[in-house]
Amino acid sequence: MTNSSGQHKVRRVLIAEDMQTSYHILKTIIEQSPDFEIIGQARDGLEVVGKALELKPDIITMDIHMPKQSGLVAIEQIMTRNPIPIVVISEHTRNREENLVFEALERGAIDVLAKPGSVMDDDFAVYARTLRQKLLAFSEIKLVKRRPRFLEKQEKTTELEIASAPEQSDKPVELVVLGASAGGPEALLSILSVMSDAFPLPIVIGQHILNGFVDGMVNWLNQQCRLTVKVAMDHERLRPGVVYFSQDDRHLLVDRVNGELQAVYSDAPPVKGFRPSIDRLLASAAKTCAGHLLGGILTGMGSDGADGLRQIYELGGETFVQDEATSLIYGMPAVAHDMGAAKQQLALDQIPAYLCSFGRLLGEKV
Repeated sequence: MTNSSGQHKVRRVLIAEDMQTSYHILKTIIEQSPDFEIIGQARDGLEVVGKALELKPDIITMDIHMPKQSGLVAIEQIMTRNPIPIVVISEHTRNREENLVFEALERGAIDVLAKPGSVMDDDFAVYARTLRQKLLAFSEIKLVKRRPRFLEKQEKTTELEIASAPEQSDKPVELVVLGASAGGPEALLSILSVMSDAFPLPIVIGQHILNGFVDGMVNWLNQQCRLTVKVAMDHERLRPGVVYFSQDDRHLLVDRVNGELQAVYSDAPPVKGFRPSIDRLLASAAKTCAGHLLGGILTGMGSDGADGLRQIYELGGETFVQDEATSLIYGMPAVAHDMGAAKQQLALDQIPAYLCSFGRLLGEKV
C-alpha cells in the first residue's frame, strides 16, 4: 500500500509485552514484512500508555497481564485519551480466563490472538501470516475517543425504542441469522444487551473467533444480556429468545426436521478459510426458511457472509448490513452491500429495534 505521495506506507508498531522471549518472537514475525516498523517496547501498563501518547504508533499489540498496571486499564486509558488500534496478544487464549479477553474487547481492543508458540510448531507460519494480515488491516482503522467506561455504563439504555426502527416489510419471519468478524463481539453485545428475553425468534450467529474462545464469549454475553446465549448442540431445536453460536471448527447450519428448525453441524472443509463459515450458515438458513428469514452482516474483515446474504435476498428474505460509520471494519458489510445483497444499511444503534420490530410483526401475523 502506498500513501498519497505515492511512497510505500510503513506502519509503526508498538509492542506492549514484558516477557522478552515473547517480545522477540513478535518482533521477528512483524519485521519479516516491509509494511511494518517496530518503534518500541512497553514493559508495563503505565509505560504503554505513555509511549502511545509520545510515539503515536499506528497500531499496538498488548498483553493483558503486565506489571504496574493491567492491560485492561491501559486499553481504556489509551482509548479515552488518544485512541489507537490495539490487538490483544495474550496467554489467556489458552486457559480459562477468557472473560479478561472479552473485557479487553469491550474496553476498546479490536481483536485478540494467542501468544505465538515455538518457531518449530507446525502452525507457526500460519500464525505469523495471520498476525501480519490483521495488523495491516487494523492499522488503517480510524478510531474516535471513547467515553470513560463508568459513564458509558451509566448512560446505557435498557429499554428499546421500537419507534426508531427503520422501515421494514410486513412479511413475518421465523429466524434471525447474523454474521460478524473483527469488532463483532462488542457489536453483538451492543445489540443483544438491550433486547428482552421475550424476543419471539431464535437468533443464530456466525462469528469468526479464535478456537477455544466461543465458550468465553457465550459466558461474557450471558452475564450482560437478558436473552439466553449458548453454543448450539447438534440437532438442537432452535427456540425463541435464545441466541446460538457454533462449536469450534465446525460449520453451523440450519435445517427443518419434523417441521421444527434445528441446528445441525457439518465437518466439511473450510470455506474462504473459515470453519464455521458465515456463508454456509446463511445459505442453509435461506434454503430452509425461504422468504421468512431476516439476515444481517455486521462489522468484519473480508467477504465471508456476502454470498449467503445474497441468497437470503434472492429467496425473498429481509437483509441488512451494518453501516460504514458504525462498523469497526467495513469489509464484510461493504462487499455484501456492493453486490446488492442488502436491502438497507443500519447504524449499530438501530439494529436492536429493527430486529424487535420483526419479532412484534411475527406475533401479530402468526
